[in-house]
Amino acid sequence: MKYAVTDIGANTVKISIYSVENGAAKHIVSQSTPVGLAGYVTDGVLSDTGISELAAVVSDYEKLAETVSADGAFYIATASLRNISNGEYAVSEVFRRTGIRISVISGEREAELGFTGFLSAAHGAFKWFPDDGIFADMGGGSTELVSVVGGSDAFRISLPFGALKLYNRFVSGVIPTAAEVDGISRFVRDELRKNLSAGIFAGNTVYLTGGTAKAAGKAVSWLTGKPRGNMAQFTPADFSSVLDRCMNESGCLHFLASKIPDRIHMLIPGLCVFSELFRYAGTERVFTVYSGIRDGFIYDMIRKGTIC
Repeated sequence: MKYAVTDIGANTVKISIYSVENGAAKHIVSQSTPVGLAGYVTDGVLSDTGISELAAVVSDYEKLAETVSADGAFYIATASLRNISNGEYAVSEVFRRTGIRISVISGEREAELGFTGFLSAAHGAFKWFPDDGIFADMGGGSTELVSVVGGSDAFRISLPFGALKLYNRFVSGVIPTAAEVDGISRFVRDELRKNLSAGIFAGNTVYLTGGTAKAAGKAVSWLTGKPRGNMAQFTPADFSSVLDRCMNESGCLHFLASKIPDRIHMLIPGLCVFSELFRYAGTERVFTVYSGIRDGFIYDMIRKGTIC
């Protein structure tokens, strides 16, 4: 049977289609649309234009699901609709216009699904058990952290900032100035100290996922020559060196902008978050993870017997 899962984020709306047989899911195809819903939010309210953009994209995705004869289509929203004051209205309005029901999930549920997707990749495709450390899923509007102990999620938390939200709050142009980078870093440092209990989120390994994490991993690979891809391994120093080069070498930014044009404005805010997290946790190894909450959603339904 085939199932489609759409993840509505603050920056992008993504759909993945899976074939599910005998309790196992096989990814068929994915599509991503950079809607930038966060840009349609003013004073915590998503505008009618933003709602219209969302309705148009999910309607297109519904047609895609029908084209591949999907047996079910699911739509989940994260911080994009969770952190606005008119989220319920936006959901009801999209349903009125399209007949599509969107489920808005909590930050903790988002962290759980992201980690479930990661475990499915680690145990399935890579046949290994994750080392203790931190699983970090940074989206456009929030960052979910999971404390990994013995291969399980010992503790989960959702932090109220993501790469796009930081960009919108601190950056006046396209690329942050040195003062703006300092402001982002100090803000993230304070948030980590305020929200994370000492000793719970620690360990020498961090697993990064999300669109900005993928873009950062590619940037590190391009600039250091290290292999990139799912479960590629780097060091905190690799990320720091890319951040330094982005701030001090215009040619570096021009090169990266040609490679990841839709992510270049969020790259530096994302690198600031990663660097502060590595420093806080005492990180020695970093893995970039290509699985996400859509994978976790499918495997969670399989585990619960909702689909098979």
